[in-house]
Amino acid sequence: MADEQQGIDAVLLMDSSGSMKHTDPQDLRKPAAKLFISLLRDDDRVGVVTFSESALILMPLTGTKQPAKENKDLMVAVDAVDSRGPYTNLQEAIKTGFEILSNSQKNEKLLILMSDGKMDVGDALKDEALISALTTSTLPALAKAGIKIHTIAFTEGSDQALLRNIAHKTGGTYRLAKTGKDLHLVFASFFELIKSPDTLPVQDNGFTVDKEVREMTVLITKKTPQAAVIVTSPAGRSYRLRKHPDEVRWFDSPLFSMVTVRRPQPGGWTIQFSSGASDKVYVITDLKLISSIARNVVAPGETITIEARLEKDGRAITTKELLEQVKLLAKVTTSDNRNLELTLVDDGTNGDIVTGDGIYTVRFLADQPADYSVRIVAEAETFVREKTVFVQAVQPVVAVQRVGPPSSTATATIERVVHVREGEAVNWGVVVIKFMTINIVVALLIVAGYFMKQAISRKKRKAPDAH
Repeated sequence: MADEQQGIDAVLLMDSSGSMKHTDPQDLRKPAAKLFISLLRDDDRVGVVTFSESALILMPLTGTKQPAKENKDLMVAVDAVDSRGPYTNLQEAIKTGFEILSNSQKNEKLLILMSDGKMDVGDALKDEALISALTTSTLPALAKAGIKIHTIAFTEGSDQALLRNIAHKTGGTYRLAKTGKDLHLVFASFFELIKSPDTLPVQDNGFTVDKEVREMTVLITKKTPQAAVIVTSPAGRSYRLRKHPDEVRWFDSPLFSMVTVRRPQPGGWTIQFSSGASDKVYVITDLKLISSIARNVVAPGETITIEARLEKDGRAITTKELLEQVKLLAKVTTSDNRNLELTLVDDGTNGDIVTGDGIYTVRFLADQPADYSVRIVAEAETFVREKTVFVQAVQPVVAVQRVGPPSSTATATIERVVHVREGEAVNWGVVVIKFMTINIVVALLIVAGYFMKQAISRKKRKAPDAH
């Protein structure tokens, strides 16, 4: 049972509506999804679902062991996603993903929903009914089952409020990929959020590997789609797409390359023909930085507490002499371009509970609605470890809800602005009562106006002629 609970079970829900031809004309969602699959470990499983007016399971939960036939089957399933469907049924996609995960024994279960559209099955009333069923029934059931949904919008024209609500109501996060170039970075951020890997800092197209690293995966954003990326070891050995040893795994796409090296040589490595930004080095190591955070979605004005500690061979490092050589920092970057650097402490202040126990703490205020990316850095003379923690501060959503059914008659649809807190369902009983009340009041006013007009007319007829 313990082995079955290790790792994650994830289902990719990939939009195949016809509008994807315009929002993702190069099918960049496919290599980005493959990147996510390739980053996962042997105890993880992935399923693939494509959806338009209905949902189709292209691959049930399948192991991601590399290199293996199952992994290749997953890649083939991702390639089978097209952009030909007429509609976008988000409810059907999520229900199908829910069914796939219903028998999962994993501690971590999640759906990744990517779409460029809105709930659209060709009928406005059905769309509203599906949204109501999704928000009042399906999402609470997913949350109860411990299944998170992470959502990606492909365009600002998407129903961002709905996609954000879907994510936050299940404890997941929402991302907007404004261009196809952002997609692999979005999937990398999901991987970091879910798996919390140790990373090495990349500066000036280079990074330093220490002797504790057993494997590294370098994610490189290309300078141009034609760029032939080169990774060079401390001994001057160069790895290329078409020239690397069998023990090196290389995944290439127009926007990025991913290179995995086992037992990398300690020392300084360099990267050539990278864009110079957003490169990542994920490592499997005996010396780990462990971090924890209570929640990834908070309200503006909440104080965030993050804990971090170092582990060697699975045991927490508490040796005072070693810890005195380590500096732990939290580098906070927000989506509205603010930066903050804080020091983690183990002295019983700033949220730290026990002095000198090797658990370091930092607190900061999520003062405004924004995405907060917190890079935790543990730095010593012989090694550096990093982890990235993501927090979204979300304010109550102002949504426009339709009161009454669409109509072109005298009782036309009345729209008004209502304030709905994130994840809160609309009380349609109250809405209907209010709609009926409004129509009754309008009808009474019309009738009263009619009788008043008749009374004025009769009065004029009875009035004596002034001449």
